[in-house]
Parts: sequence; C-alpha cells; structure tokens
Amino acid sequence: MSRVGGAAKRLWPRHVRTRLAIVYAVIFLIAGGCLLTLTYGLLASHLPRSTGIVAKGAATRPADICMANAKIHGGSAAAFRRCKQEFRTLVQASASQQRDATLTTMLDVSLIGLGLTTLTAGCLGWFLAGRTLAPTEAAMRSRQRFIDNAAHELRTPLTAMRTAVEVTMTKPERSVEQWDAAGRRVLSSIDRATATVDALLTLSTTEAGGLPIERVDLATAVEDALQDTGERIEELHLDVKANLTPAPTMGDPVLLQQLVRNLIENAARHNTEHGSIEIATTVEDGHSSLRVANSGPGVAADLIPILFEPFARGRPRISATDGVGLGLSIARAITTAHGGSITAVPRPQGGLELTVQLVSCS
Repeated sequence: MSRVGGAAKRLWPRHVRTRLAIVYAVIFLIAGGCLLTLTYGLLASHLPRSTGIVAKGAATRPADICMANAKIHGGSAAAFRRCKQEFRTLVQASASQQRDATLTTMLDVSLIGLGLTTLTAGCLGWFLAGRTLAPTEAAMRSRQRFIDNAAHELRTPLTAMRTAVEVTMTKPERSVEQWDAAGRRVLSSIDRATATVDALLTLSTTEAGGLPIERVDLATAVEDALQDTGERIEELHLDVKANLTPAPTMGDPVLLQQLVRNLIENAARHNTEHGSIEIATTVEDGHSSLRVANSGPGVAADLIPILFEPFARGRPRISATDGVGLGLSIARAITTAHGGSITAVPRPQGGLELTVQLVSCS
C-alpha cells in the first residue's frame, strides 16, 4: 500500500493550478457521466420493445396483404395466420433493431460530447485556476522572498560578529587595541541587527492594523525628522530646502513620524556629497501632502515598483550605512494603513521624488 501511495504521489502534479484543472475536469466528467447514465436509462425505458403501437396503427395493411397471400395459396386460414405471424415478427425485429441503433447512436454521440466538454472543462479550469491563484501565488512568492531576505539580513551581522571575534582570537598576542576594534565591529553589527528587527516589528505592527488615532501635523514631523537625520545630512554636506506649511492629518503619531523619518533618511542615504534635499508639506483638495525629493544617482522607471518591496534597493549595498532595505516598504505600509497613497517618480537630473498623500483634517 505504501508503494502504491508513493507512486500516486509521484504521479500527482506538483503545481496547484494543474491539480485544480484536473479536479475541475474530473468533477465535470463524473457529473456528465451521471447525467448521461440517467438520460440513457430514461430513453431506453421509454423506447418500445414491442410493435403493439405500430401493429395497431397499421392493422389493416398486414391483414390485407396476408388475405391476398392466403387466396393465392387456396384461401387457407392457416396460411393467413402464418403470414400474419411472420409479418408481426418481421416488424418486431425491425423495431428492435431501430431501438438498439437509436440507443447506440445516442450513446456514441454523448460519449464523444462528454469527452470534448470534459477537455474543455479542464482547459477552462486551467484558465480560471490561473486567474484565481495569481494573487495567492504572487503573495506566496513575496512571502518566501521576504523570509529569505530577512534571514539573510539577520545572518549578515551575526557572521560579521563571529568573524571579528575569531580573527582577533587567532592572533597569538592580542592587544587591547585589537580587542577594542573587534568590540566596535561587534557593536556595529549588533546595531544593524537591532535595526533590522525593529524595522520588521514596525512593518508587522503596521500591517496588523488597530492603530491609535491622533492629530498629527506633517510639517512638525518633518522638523523632528530633520533633527534626527542631521548628522547624516552634515556628513554629506547636503543642502536642505524645506517649504513647510501646516498639513494636519489623523493617525498614529509614532508611525507617521516613522513614515516621515524614513523618507528623509532615504533621501539622505541615497544621495551624493554636496547634493540636495527638497521637502514640502501642503494641503490640497482635502489631502495633506508630503513631498521629498533628492539628488543622487538616477533610478530607472521600471525599478520604481521594486523599491517598495521589503529589502529592495535601487543599487547594491556599498556600506553598512546603506540601510537594510525596509525604509520605503515600511513607508508604504504606514501610508496604506492610514488610507493614503505614496508615489515615486525618477527625477530627470537624478534622484527620486516621493509624494505621500493622507486625508487632511484641517
């Protein structure tokens, strides 16, 4: 039994779409087979086996024929009865053959039709299964990619910590300076792992919903975020141009502050030395908007949707300051959780322009 079960598992298709198409076709085949059996049985039971109706409807003709035949043979009553019996037997045989031919033709045509419609059902099942499973298969691939990337991002700092300690321990005479350098590398790796975990928790919390609602001014959030990212901005000597007007909205103040900080940190991180950052907050058509644009390397238009995926980057990581690739993904999740929208447009001179629109409460 185990061998049979193993063989069945090997023969059973691995793809869910193919399985569903086969299931649809089999269900249609079973239903069609039952309907065909019922139809065949009803037709067979209603088609007459005897010629009673035919003989009664044409009673005069066989009698006339047999009477004439009896006169030819001397008018014998026995000849008349024998002729009539032979005629009835011939008619019954002909009716029986016609009945069988009708049932056989009906069965053949029905089986061919059932086979063709089953094949059609399988093809339609394949098409419908593909349409139905497309979002689910995409979500599963995205989830698997997210898990793989998260594992990689967490494994990288752990590997760096292990390497720093092992390299230092292999040295025969380990000085205080060497241990101090190794300790700094370990602390840097710990900070990176902590940032990854915090980002993952923020993303999970945002997608879970149930957010507290308070009044938040995006202009004030920008001012706070500029203070938090001031060190990075000063390192690259970035020129920040901020045109801030009150842009109130309702939502979770912590997450909205995280949203603004992520956009500004992204604009600073993916920039060039002596580059620029332009920030503006406005209220238009009932929406509080935040626009963050930066100079920097050009971004291809086909990469824009990918930038909002977890752990996605527009370019390979160069250093640890490049982040873990969750900033824009978290920004999109926070925006979506607050009923807003976020868009990204490549700038002709290089860099990216990000715009967030949230419902205004002014």
